[in-house]
Amino acid sequence: MKMETVFLDLTGIYAGYDMEEFGGARRCDAGGIAGTDMYCSEQAQEELMKLIAAAGVHGLHFIDSGNYHYLTKLFTDMIDFPFSLVLFDNHTDMQDPLFGGMLSCGGWAKDVLCGNRYLRQLMLIGPPSEAMGDISIPDEERKGRLLKISREDMEGLQAGDAALDEALRRLDRRIPLYISVDKDILSAEYAATNWDQGEMSAGTLAGLLRYFAEGYEIIGADICGECSPQDASLQSASGDLNLRMNRLLYGILRSAF
Repeated sequence: MKMETVFLDLTGIYAGYDMEEFGGARRCDAGGIAGTDMYCSEQAQEELMKLIAAAGVHGLHFIDSGNYHYLTKLFTDMIDFPFSLVLFDNHTDMQDPLFGGMLSCGGWAKDVLCGNRYLRQLMLIGPPSEAMGDISIPDEERKGRLLKISREDMEGLQAGDAALDEALRRLDRRIPLYISVDKDILSAEYAATNWDQGEMSAGTLAGLLRYFAEGYEIIGADICGECSPQDASLQSASGDLNLRMNRLLYGILRSAF
């Protein structure tokens, strides 16, 4: 299988990166594709699918800011065998779209849960319990595939490793995983994003990723949560911080393939 590290660059955020730091990764410039910011038009989806098909689902994909997290759906759409999705995010990404059926950064995960015939389980880690409670999945069979570990759950579970291990073991080890990480799950000490952020530490995230990498077959993974370069006030403070975090996540996940 073809496995590589790809930086899918929609805002120019990765233009200054040294790809040799990431094992000779490939940067794909997608900045010229219109209709991609937060919502993805049908034409933009067709153009993005061409780039994604060339990259392949196997390997590690950096996919810009959380505004483009819907790219995870496009990657997982290429999986044609049973799989599970592990999603680290400060948001559920399971909102109903404001613009009838349009693929969005706020609702793509619900699209995967309700519409992907190969998905067996979706483990969502990180959103506040209140947001978890607002998730509405009308199909009971699909609802049963959603495994939730909220921010508050993490705080309680970490008091006892056995409890956390039991929660994680709900994910079937016989089924290969696709992993998606939005860095907005992290506290502002470890990453700077253009969305509100959670409270997870880099050490906790790294430990969880190692848990999955060591105990499951990993199909592929993606990372988003960059800070849009259009916001100069945020970008000036975030570049080095996010680069360090990307290096850490790359170091953990590259060994999973």
